[in-house]
Amino acid sequence: MVLLVSWACAVAAFAADERAGLDPKVGEELRKVLRESKDTNAQLRALWSLHVTGGLDARTAIEILRSPDEWIRAWTIQLAFESRENLERLLREASEQSLKADPDLYQLAESDPSAVVRLALASAAQRAPNNEVRSKLVTRLLKRSEDAGDHNIPLIVWYAM
Repeated sequence: MVLLVSWACAVAAFAADERAGLDPKVGEELRKVLRESKDTNAQLRALWSLHVTGGLDARTAIEILRSPDEWIRAWTIQLAFESRENLERLLREASEQSLKADPDLYQLAESDPSAVVRLALASAAQRAPNNEVRSKLVTRLLKRSEDAGDHNIPLIVWYAM
């Protein structure tokens, strides 16, 4: 499995360098790694490879927000909000395909047990597409009393306000 992941990531990186786009077969293999692998490193490499080649679609992003791995959830949020163009593309795809995240970002802000995920959400709130989304994320994150003593989350939430 590790060899396949390394190969798929190398092919995806090569495709990105050549700006030829992502081969659909490679994209499907990377999505399979995201769904089936128990190795966080392999999953992250697959996620990053999909993102850099433009293969991270709304359906995949929504599916992996349910991952039991906090790093996968956090990186999915980080990559989705990396640029306004990327976020708009993902939102457009979700709308066109009638996709709904479950849990959505608001639910994650209210109940995700991981400080890593909440930090990613606080960072994403700074780049939210509008004040309503930003306000809803910040309000939910501020209710998380366990983050009051965290070294980073309160400051990042404050920046989002």
